[in-house]
Amino acid sequence: MRYRLLAELTQKTQSEQHYKAQMHTLRQELYTLKQRLYTAGKESRVSVGDEAIRLIDLERDIERAQMNYEENLIALTKLSHVELDLKSTQLLPLTTKNIHIGSFEENSQARQYREKIEQKNAEISLNNRTQLPVLSLYSNYYLYGSDMHNAYNAFQDIKPNSWNAGLSIRWNLFEGFKYNNESTRLHLELDRINEEYSLAKREFDANTQTKQQHLERLAQLSKNETEALNETRSKITMTQRLREQGEADAVSEVSVKLEGLERELTLKSEMIQHAYEAEALRLQHRGVEECRK
Repeated sequence: MRYRLLAELTQKTQSEQHYKAQMHTLRQELYTLKQRLYTAGKESRVSVGDEAIRLIDLERDIERAQMNYEENLIALTKLSHVELDLKSTQLLPLTTKNIHIGSFEENSQARQYREKIEQKNAEISLNNRTQLPVLSLYSNYYLYGSDMHNAYNAFQDIKPNSWNAGLSIRWNLFEGFKYNNESTRLHLELDRINEEYSLAKREFDANTQTKQQHLERLAQLSKNETEALNETRSKITMTQRLREQGEADAVSEVSVKLEGLERELTLKSEMIQHAYEAEALRLQHRGVEECRK
């Protein structure tokens, strides 16, 4: 399960590197255009300088994304025991699946607590039974045979001589308060386990609710970003038409394309973050034991 989470982080850095490389190409083109406009006296030096700073920041972001991607890929290699080439490896796109989150009672941690409670109840029941009267029934049957000169004749002369039966009752009336002390200890341990169970359930429910609300917000953000991206794509198409008709300049066209790439990167990051959070929630529901598989 740790492998899946790490794969999603690697996918995020890979997407960031991919989109920002395209943005760098457009940003370089925009910087060149503004330099020409500055030479022609139609753009300020401050605007050109700001564009140069954005270009440097973008190059730094690409370098940082590349470094994080390589580190995550090396970690994936260690976990999967499969050599992943840093240059040629391409991760498949992530898919967000609907995740059913049940109650705390379905969680492996809850099952462990229930087993502890059942075991403690069994100890209490055993301790109670030791204080009950014990009724015992016994009987004996005796045979005698004797011959002073021949042992064989003694066996032949065996006859039933006596038998008896009896009934006994054993009851520990006083054991120096041993029973009371043991009973108190067992009940205190049971109360402690029940309290731990209740606390774990409250924490599980709170964490689940928080993560579900976060997933809903991420889903809404992705929906809003998708709508904004569609509008930006329409804006790009319109700007290209205006450019062909001579009603828009190259700077406007490149700026709109940059805006589209930025929105695509934002949407991709939100989708990956949604998948990451959903996987973390699924791991919480499945419990520690299954996460180790």
